[in-house]
Amino acid sequence: MSDVTSIDDGTATEWLSPRDITLAVVMFWATFSDPCRPYAVVFKGVAAGNADVRLRFASVDVDAALNTVREQDIRQVPTTHFFRNGQLIDRAVGYLSTEALKAKIEALLNA
Repeated sequence: MSDVTSIDDGTATEWLSPRDITLAVVMFWATFSDPCRPYAVVFKGVAAGNADVRLRFASVDVDAALNTVREQDIRQVPTTHFFRNGQLIDRAVGYLSTEALKAKIEALLNA
């Protein structure tokens, strides 16, 4: 089971740097965004149901991580970034269903 780590400007660089994992999945969200609320439930559910050690999950509150938001070019929330070896390899803008998020992760793990 994977937990969702909350990251901010102070922890983003270390968390996003290359690691011994296959895929890091990061959700950028905001309290003011209506679509973020249901997507947070989906994101946390997928993370909680995941037993694959090749995956890590994190969330970034855009109001608490302005530098990270700028560096990652976040223009809309929710946005999900997918990193491999510290490099952004894919992104999804907007709400993803549980099935869509799982399918995206599976495709990237097998790429």
